[in-house]
Amino acid sequence: MTMANETPHDNPETLQTILDARQGEPTTPATGVALASVPPSRRASRRRALLKVAGVSVAAAVVAGAVEVVQHGAGVHGSGTGGITHVVFLPNPIRLLDTRNSSPYQAGSDHTVQITGVIVNGTSVPTGAAGVFGNVTVVSPTSGGDLRLYPAGASLPNTSNINFASGQIIANGVTVALNTNGQLAIHVDMLTGTHTNVLFDVSAYVFYT
Repeated sequence: MTMANETPHDNPETLQTILDARQGEPTTPATGVALASVPPSRRASRRRALLKVAGVSVAAAVVAGAVEVVQHGAGVHGSGTGGITHVVFLPNPIRLLDTRNSSPYQAGSDHTVQITGVIVNGTSVPTGAAGVFGNVTVVSPTSGGDLRLYPAGASLPNTSNINFASGQIIANGVTVALNTNGQLAIHVDMLTGTHTNVLFDVSAYVFYT
């Protein structure tokens, strides 16, 4: 394990190693804290390692209870060459949608879900997040169908994020971009007159600098 002020070695360490390194770290409560917000005097105390994410070498840092993955030198989100992508893993996943607490989604309906700024047990996805990693779950649909998740206000995509059969309880991991208000949309493709309950949990978010 290399420290923040050392040159990382060539052998990437696993995410589990990074999580293990959290033992003994300061327990100041925080969620989704970006490395840039940590005072320079404290950054050196944060353990860093190299790991591979989707074949890209990135730096990962344990920051006040959250794990942040930073990809340098990539042109992303219109930032141009040299932009930085930050992926911050929340200390615990948070549930931002559960239609069982209200009413199920009807066939053919469209829904906007607020993602940023919603606090669940002290944790939230902050304003400015560009996308999220999460899990969408379908519970007891009354017909087969699919769901499409996409940035609210964008064009409806041609591909689905999860397909299901009548009566199933099924989940799928998703990566979804957000609009500038921190919202995503869900479109329900099902037979007319049917419905389903939908859950959505977030485990990490993306922002760019």
